[in-house]
Amino acid sequence: MGITEDELANSIIDEHRQLSEIMEYDFDAYPEAHYNHYGNRGVADLYIVEESDDRPNANGFVYELKSEYAVRQATGANEIIRQFNKMREFFFDGSSHDHPTNLVRFTLGFAGTEYNLRHIYENQEMYAATVKNSYNSVDGVESESVIQLNDPETLAPVVVLGRANGEIIEPLAADDEFGPYVAERNEEIFERCENAIREIAAER
Repeated sequence: MGITEDELANSIIDEHRQLSEIMEYDFDAYPEAHYNHYGNRGVADLYIVEESDDRPNANGFVYELKSEYAVRQATGANEIIRQFNKMREFFFDGSSHDHPTNLVRFTLGFAGTEYNLRHIYENQEMYAATVKNSYNSVDGVESESVIQLNDPETLAPVVVLGRANGEIIEPLAADDEFGPYVAERNEEIFERCENAIREIAAER
């Protein structure tokens, strides 16, 4: 059956829960968060809010998650990017959730499998262009977009492309450095994707 989107969502919730205990802030998780902005409707697989008493609704994390099955069933990267872009543009305007006051991060999270890594690599230019064009939130709130690999058994996502802290992040484009980068961040994903990582390095 492979890694499911439910498993990915549960692991991300656990990741945020552990971070909230370490950093001493509150968080709320909203799986299957619907939005509808004048007919532009969809569902974010997961929305998480981080806040504290003195900083209510500070940070918002909106997730679109893809299992290997979902990627195989998609007509191509265009379909996945279209869903992600619609979520970025309309989620807050079309849902009951208020805009965060400090940071909003939109994440396109793929199950960390060889097939999914190969899919991202083969469509790297499209995905890189997508995250570079981050949507700005309201009132100067910082907006980030990242594409990452997730593993349900470990709470260490591997960002492969993104725009965060005002900078472009492109580990996937780092030639021979990509393999060590993945291994350092998540050994499980590295071992599962090792053949694809070596093939990608050989193709450059």
